[in-house]
Amino acid sequence: MNQGSYMEKVLLSLGLILLFSSSSARYISEFKYLSEPLFLLGGVLIIIAAFNSLIKNETVINTTFKLMTSLYASFMGLVILSIVVNQNLESEVLTLEKYIFIYLFLGVSLALTNGLSKRIIINSFVISALITFIYFLIVYPISETPLESYRGGFGNPNSVGVLAVTLFSVSLVAGTSLIKKGRRYLLAILYLLIVIGAGYLTLISNSRTSFITLVIVFVIVLTMFIYDMLKMRNLLSWRSVLITIFLMVGGMSLFIFIDNPAYGVLESTVLDKFTRKIESDSLTAGRVPIWTTIIDNAGLFGKGSGYFSEISGLGAHNSFLHILSLYVWLAAIAYTLFWLVMLIKSIYYYLTEKLTNTYALLPFIVIINYLSVSMMENMTVHVSAFLAFSMIAIFNKPKEQSMKV
Repeated sequence: MNQGSYMEKVLLSLGLILLFSSSSARYISEFKYLSEPLFLLGGVLIIIAAFNSLIKNETVINTTFKLMTSLYASFMGLVILSIVVNQNLESEVLTLEKYIFIYLFLGVSLALTNGLSKRIIINSFVISALITFIYFLIVYPISETPLESYRGGFGNPNSVGVLAVTLFSVSLVAGTSLIKKGRRYLLAILYLLIVIGAGYLTLISNSRTSFITLVIVFVIVLTMFIYDMLKMRNLLSWRSVLITIFLMVGGMSLFIFIDNPAYGVLESTVLDKFTRKIESDSLTAGRVPIWTTIIDNAGLFGKGSGYFSEISGLGAHNSFLHILSLYVWLAAIAYTLFWLVMLIKSIYYYLTEKLTNTYALLPFIVIINYLSVSMMENMTVHVSAFLAFSMIAIFNKPKEQSMKV
């Protein structure tokens, strides 16, 4: 089967870059007006690529795709029901449109394309995130902002932390996967250098949610990397081992022995912040009372968009409780079930594809990344959700029979 034309891959790459970038633009005041146009233009490019595959009759639809899209469609149907019952279509129309377009662009259309690959998704996201951070570092230099809570052009340092840790997760999987397969060492080193930079930005954002996610992802990837190295040592070259050792020793040296601000941030802000919160019995920064109120008062059809201003003036600080509070119990259950099935499928995908697929770990890690940051923040329409949702298209691809990336 033809693996997609060059033009189709260009359309997919540009579409994903624009779509991923729209999430960052949404949180930057001077570029907020570009968020919707970027999102829609990116989606249109993906749809064009999908039509190209349909015309060539190169589309494959499997049962996983049908299951996942059906679950998400059920969630959207229940959201619409709640909006109708609560009579708040005017205030919720933009969010509803976003859910529908995520389903259309990243669920249906992306899965219909023949030229999509994990490499395209990885590179598209990395490029979009680097564009954002390069702009921040130029316009909002770290040296001119409080080091303990760098927020760049975002209004909230947590937004920097979530984008940075998502870049950390994707780049870490990409770099270690290439080294593990003994391929493209220069590209692997580039990814791992991005990992160091993204990890540093995560630390100076002083976002506990992002820091916890960073630790979780790092432990998972390192464990899988070491296990696979030991189990498949015959596939490894001495260069892979040397490069890995060099990067580990070099990274630890830069972090510990050199006067690196990141070490000071980790010690004096991140860890100190955890200590203060534990001592004051407020590890979740006051989120538990909000969560308890949401669960106790959740109606059959949710409370509508004005609910948060009534109880706290803030949001739910949790993607799943956000759905529960605004819509309906069944919508929250459907949304939770969707991501649970996605997580299970990603584990199965890794176990069955890791010998033939270079980036087999990617779906599991981006879904773990999304679920982790969602525990303390509402990320339902964030780039971390876009990235995780796009794995539906990856699951829909025929089983690869080679190590070609």
